[in-house]
Amino acid sequence: MTTSPALPSQPPPPTVEYVLLIEPLFKVRGLWPKPSFPIQNEPFALGLRLTNKSEQPFPGCTLRDVSFRDTGEGGVGTTSHNEYTIQMLKPDQSTDIWTGNWTERTEGQVWLGCYLRPATPNTVIKTLSRDPSTGDIGRWPVDNGWSYVWFIQRKMDVQQARTNNLIMLLTLLLVLDSVFGLKNMAVLLLHLVVGAFAKIGHLFGG
Repeated sequence: MTTSPALPSQPPPPTVEYVLLIEPLFKVRGLWPKPSFPIQNEPFALGLRLTNKSEQPFPGCTLRDVSFRDTGEGGVGTTSHNEYTIQMLKPDQSTDIWTGNWTERTEGQVWLGCYLRPATPNTVIKTLSRDPSTGDIGRWPVDNGWSYVWFIQRKMDVQQARTNNLIMLLTLLLVLDSVFGLKNMAVLLLHLVVGAFAKIGHLFGG
């Protein structure tokens, strides 16, 4: 009885790498001007913008475990275990994922992060972050994950800034009243508004 030689084992398929740029987004209601960052103990909608920075189409993934964590040792964290499906993205194409409303009790620097589960086997996802002030791009060292140092504004500081702005506005109104009088200011404002509408009507009316 003869035995056929064993077939050589097939090498594993090569790993394919993709690169995603991930940037945080947020929305707040009823605040003007819009703050630069979310405010401590104030609700905000959190989003993540994912941009395919690979040279080939990105096949998609599942985004999960979005979390905030204080940058201090043993800092308090908040995690959402919801999952979000990311569809295929062409090179330089972006998609926005909104993760619902959040309210953070911490203030100052925080870690904002998530995990990515590739939609295809033998796939590794590398992630990038962009510094909003300098535009510099940095790479997160862990595959299939992303983390970024973000900021939560201290509520007391925001309230103090609003109070200072109101005081400055009130002071300006008192100075203008002492120089021109409120009645004259109202008449001047009315003339400016009428003049603006007249100019707009002339532009659109030919």
